Amino acid sequence: MLQLAWGRVTGQRGASFISVFLYGWGALLEQPPREPSVTVSGQMLVGWWLVYTMVIVAAFRSSFIAHLTVQSTTKPVETLEELVKQKNWGWSLEKKFFKGAVYDYFMKHTLPAVKEMMSKVEIRDADDALEKILEGGYTHITFEKYISVIIASQYTDAQGRTPYYIGTKDIPVLVYAGFVLRKGAPFYHRFTRMINQLEDGGILSKWIAEVVTRRIKKNREKLNNSQQGTKTIAPQEKGVVLGLDHVQGGFYMLFLGCTLGLLSLLGEILHNNFKKDQ
Repeated sequence: MLQLAWGRVTGQRGASFISVFLYGWGALLEQPPREPSVTVSGQMLVGWWLVYTMVIVAAFRSSFIAHLTVQSTTKPVETLEELVKQKNWGWSLEKKFFKGAVYDYFMKHTLPAVKEMMSKVEIRDADDALEKILEGGYTHITFEKYISVIIASQYTDAQGRTPYYIGTKDIPVLVYAGFVLRKGAPFYHRFTRMINQLEDGGILSKWIAEVVTRRIKKNREKLNNSQQGTKTIAPQEKGVVLGLDHVQGGFYMLFLGCTLGLLSLLGEILHNNFKKDQ
């Protein structure tokens, strides 16, 4: 419309619709025509269109590469209610910790989801459950710090990649871990205030994170020294192998684009021949 308006005002021939369309389409495909627009307003419009196409092409290319290289993920199971609603799904409890407070919590709980979960639950140790999870459709319930150390030590590569997912919603089994002091101890209030200050300041969380990090480092060193690193998942030297099923969408788009380009070329040739005959 800008070119048509410019042609009517100046009396010169404006650009046709097919020329403008192919001009913009070529710029979008990173193949802009060499001839710039005659008018200053047209050049300004084309310049902004080139900036727009640069952003769009960069975003599309990065999204397309990410789609080809990163596997799609499903929504993880976070709660016991979601767990029992899954079809063809299995779950287990940690054999080492299924006693005491954990046993009482799951065996005496009145929530329907917990009762249904316990009616089909299996008792496994961590290594057996982790191997079962790799087969798909399985969940293992255990203490977060305990399983985090095992996964980070044996099933995580140098880049931090692991095939396991640890849920973010905790199950409050233990209400509180306390310190046993003698009754009437004169330092009780100062001790309680100090513990609260450490918790509020994040010092306890920092100490726990440091202890977990040192434990993971020690386990990985021990694993490497004993030459038992075959359990490590996704080794560093192996990358993602793309197959035909990953890139077939790109070939379909390429074939469609070539077909549209051929049809446009045939239409332009027929249009020019029709003009010559007239």
